[in-house]
This record gives sequence, structure tokens and C-alpha cells, in this order.
Amino acid sequence: MKKIFVTLTTLTILLVSLVWLNSLENQKIENQEQKTLAIENYIEEAPEDLNAKKTLGMRYLAQNEYNKAQVILNDIYKQSTSNEEILHPLVVVELNLENYDRAIKLSEELLKFNNYNSVALFNLAQIHFLKDNEEQFLEYLNSSVDAYNFTKEGETEFDDFYNNANTISNEYKKLLSNGETDKANSLIESNELFFNVVREKAKGNIANQ
Repeated sequence: MKKIFVTLTTLTILLVSLVWLNSLENQKIENQEQKTLAIENYIEEAPEDLNAKKTLGMRYLAQNEYNKAQVILNDIYKQSTSNEEILHPLVVVELNLENYDRAIKLSEELLKFNNYNSVALFNLAQIHFLKDNEEQFLEYLNSSVDAYNFTKEGETEFDDFYNNANTISNEYKKLLSNGETDKANSLIESNELFFNVVREKAKGNIANQ
């Protein structure tokens, strides 16, 4: 009986959530802040709706409101620790808040789902660069490229991204071997490939919805 109740409750929440999303879309709210406020108001009425909370968390992330995103995404994570979709944006949030150790822990959890997760590996590379761990940075950067090449099927839109990552890895190693540490670090810090592209990808297109 309890199982049936849980199932019906879940279906009810899902149905209400879908009705709410359709209603929000039909209102044709142009201003993103108004959309965010509408979602916040809905969640006050339905705090158990994790789907709506995820939407709000991703909106906060897209708007660079990392502290707000952290609170709501952590709330979802605590209720659903096996939610792989929440881990990616949560890593990005912790990375931006400079909570590097937690970002590493969450990235490692992602790799338990799939140890060929190239995005998780790439984020680990970025985190270790920020922690001044050169060896781990290169290890995860190369692993990210290898994982991507191993799992992809044919040409994809991310080929250039990982090809560039591979090129930069080789240039970085060359500069380090020549004792040009400052130049090596500047190569990473100034390249838009790092601390930007994957971050934007993880945010998704929620701001355009």
C-alpha cells in the first residue's frame, strides 16, 4: 500500500509540475527575472517538486547566482544522491565558489556512474590546476581527451574542443620541460577553453527557455 501511495504521489507531483511548466510557457514572460520569480513562487507552494527545484537551480547557475544555486541543488542532491544530472551543475557551482575539495568529491562521484565521463575528468583537471597540482592537472586533462575519443561515435560538435585540449596539454608540458612555468600557467589562464566553455555547457540553455 505504501509503495502505491508513493507512486501516486510522484505521479501527482509530475502532473502538477507539467501543468505549471505549460502555464509558465503560455504566460510568455519575457523578463528572465520574472520567470525566475514565478518559479520561486511555485516552489513555495510545492516544495516537494524536485523538477521545479532543478529548473530554478539551473536558472540561478545561468545567472551566476552561485550561492543560491548551491542551496537549492544541494537540497535536491540530499534527497536524491544518485541523481547524476544534479552532480554536473553542482560541481560547476562549487568550482565557482572555490570549494575545490567538494568539487573534487562530487566529480569523483560522477566517475562512479561512468569512469569515461570526459566532462567530469575535464572539470577535475581545471580544479587541480587551480590547486596548483600540475601533475594531476595534466593527468586528468589527458584522461579527459582519451575518454572522449574512446566513447565518441563518429564526428561530434565537441571534436574541436577536445582536439584543442590535447594541443594545449602538449604545449603546457613543453613549456614546463623548458622551465617556463609562468608561461605554462598563462597558457591555461588565458585560454577560453578553460573555466568557460565547459562551465557554459553545464549551465545548459535554461536562460533561453
